[in-house]
Amino acid sequence: MDLPNGRTLLIIFQVAVFILIPLGVYLAVTVGRRRDLQRHYAIVSIATELGLPYTSEDQTVLPLFGGIPFPPTGNAPRTYSVMRGTMAGAPMILFDYDVTVGTTNNRNILRRTVAAFDVTTTPLPVFFLESGYQEKFIRVLDKVFGAVAGIDVPDDPEFALRYRVLGADAEAVRRVLGPAVRSFLKQRDWKCRSTGRWLLMSWLKERPTPAEYRAFIEEASEGRSLLVGR
Repeated sequence: MDLPNGRTLLIIFQVAVFILIPLGVYLAVTVGRRRDLQRHYAIVSIATELGLPYTSEDQTVLPLFGGIPFPPTGNAPRTYSVMRGTMAGAPMILFDYDVTVGTTNNRNILRRTVAAFDVTTTPLPVFFLESGYQEKFIRVLDKVFGAVAGIDVPDDPEFALRYRVLGADAEAVRRVLGPAVRSFLKQRDWKCRSTGRWLLMSWLKERPTPAEYRAFIEEASEGRSLLVGR
């Protein structure tokens, strides 16, 4: 039996690539859509149980926070699975958020679930904080190259190592980040931003699963109470 020559093998390879790549893309898209649909129905059920009005998509949300909940800005931001109501007496908006970041050849979609609390009656200083290895790495670079490393919390080295905090009024931000707040934040990796009127909170990792959703709401609500001092 004669073995295929090099040209024949090349044709077979090209045909396989032509078939398998589109098939792989189709399967990935199909699985992703099915997963998103399952999440949608699960969150609708949670909203019903909590008695919160639900909207599948709502493009009026992001303008409340200047167009984005958290940096980076990215492209094509989208808000969906939106719930509005009150939690522990505080006006709240819960939503999923997608944004595309990166270059044309290296794009990535960031997905977050965000709890936004209206803190008009107990306004906070403007600040941003985030936990995680990436921010620790940036802090090291800041020290090496002499850049501004954010707001230090000298009486809590563990928190200072774990979180990077940015804000215009360092003293006001430090007062907000008291011992109880720092203890809460060290229990899990958070991303938090205050616009003054709105407090936005998200787990650093991607969106909580439907099974984790109630825990996320409860923890974010606890964090709001600690940050505003009530």
